[in-house]
Amino acid sequence: MGPPVPSAIICTIRPTPTPYPGDLITTLMTDRHGRLWLGTLGGGIGVLEQPAGPDHPRGVFRRLTMADGLPNDNIGTLLMDGGGRVWASTADGLAVIDPDTWATRSLGRADGVAIPAYWIHSGAALPDGSLIFGGGGGATVVHPDRFKPRTERPPVVVTAVRVAGRAVPTGTMAAPAPIRLAPGDRSVEISFAALDYTAPEDVRYAYTLSGFDENWTEADATQRMAAYTNLPPGRYTLLIKAGDRAGDWSTPVKVSIKVQPAWWQTLWAKLAAVALALAGVVALVQVRTAYLRRRRAVLEEQVARQTRDLLAANERLKDLANRDPLTEIHNRRHFMELAEAALTLARPMGTPAALLMMDIDHFKQVNDTLGHSAGDEVLLAVVARIRALLRKTDVFARLGGEELALFMPDADETTALAVAERLRQAVGDTPYEIEGAGVIAVTVSIGVAAGVPTLPLKELLDRADHGLYAAKRAGRNRVAAGHAKNKGAGGNPQ
Repeated sequence: MGPPVPSAIICTIRPTPTPYPGDLITTLMTDRHGRLWLGTLGGGIGVLEQPAGPDHPRGVFRRLTMADGLPNDNIGTLLMDGGGRVWASTADGLAVIDPDTWATRSLGRADGVAIPAYWIHSGAALPDGSLIFGGGGGATVVHPDRFKPRTERPPVVVTAVRVAGRAVPTGTMAAPAPIRLAPGDRSVEISFAALDYTAPEDVRYAYTLSGFDENWTEADATQRMAAYTNLPPGRYTLLIKAGDRAGDWSTPVKVSIKVQPAWWQTLWAKLAAVALALAGVVALVQVRTAYLRRRRAVLEEQVARQTRDLLAANERLKDLANRDPLTEIHNRRHFMELAEAALTLARPMGTPAALLMMDIDHFKQVNDTLGHSAGDEVLLAVVARIRALLRKTDVFARLGGEELALFMPDADETTALAVAERLRQAVGDTPYEIEGAGVIAVTVSIGVAAGVPTLPLKELLDRADHGLYAAKRAGRNRVAAGHAKNKGAGGNPQ
């Protein structure tokens, strides 16, 4: 028996929801497996794979559309050839389907299909096994036994190349010429074509630039050009391929493209820039380090100077605390500390020490008659004359008022008496010229105490004080040695 003839019915089925691929069924047929095939307007082809049953009351259909390889989803006629293949006429050419693998191939002008659109249910299987489909402009007769799908795809050739608007050689069909872009060239355009003269308008193209594009870009026969602008320096490979509506592609042709870098984009320039940048960083670090060192030196000098100033100020404060503010010689407290320290150092060696107590004679009368300012001048002049005759090891102090004291380490009584006499003469032999008071005579009385270093300082003070009182009682302006602890009777003569 020959293949079954499809029904000649166009009917509208309106179940909701419909299990069919479309509401308008244009043609029906059954294949050699007994499956029902439906052709629709706009819905492609539906194949009933599982009849209606409890689980599927409306059956299970497989749908074939343009996404599966049909040239159009408006189906006119479905016919089966002697080999079991299904042929479909559509509004845009024919298609042949393998019902075992569902492989679908679209047939167009390149396959001899010259009629662009076929009528609904305008087809039949002829006794000789051929199939006929009618459409606008005539009919197409298909001899299925002679049909052999094309296994080779037409090659793609580069037809023109323009770099920055300039035409450059394209090479040969077998070996396209490499394309080279100079540093100033910002654009490249490559035109191409497939060597298919049967239906060139149906050829599809796709291209990708390896190293730049992530995906393929598809184009039709009216857009046979790949264009790129501002490509980064480097090497690229342009791949171009051609295909048909069935999705079969040719082997891609490869075009080598090299974009030359500008001098500042070369590796040496980049290395030089990096080196300059590193040198700049090093220079900045060195400048910064030098600045910080200078700054640190300045700060250290400031700190050192401030430290010295502070130490000097502390020394001045300490000196002010230890010295008499008028005469600038030691005050009583500091004198006692220094004398006690000198005695402590002298005791292990057994060296003697002497202490002199001095009092300016009639000093109260000077203050009362000439004023305290004149008294201060007299006191300063007396101190100056005494200091001029002292050793560096001697400790000279103002105990209070006109009372002065001198501690002499490493001095016995004989030496102390001799020094005291020289001091008395230095003070009293030459009168003093006092501003506002004229020339006045000033004398001093001195008490001397000497002994071994085991003698307490207080004992030396008492003895010297006793000698001072003895000198005053004897008429003043003289030196007297003190030996007893008691001062004797009487007050403090002026």
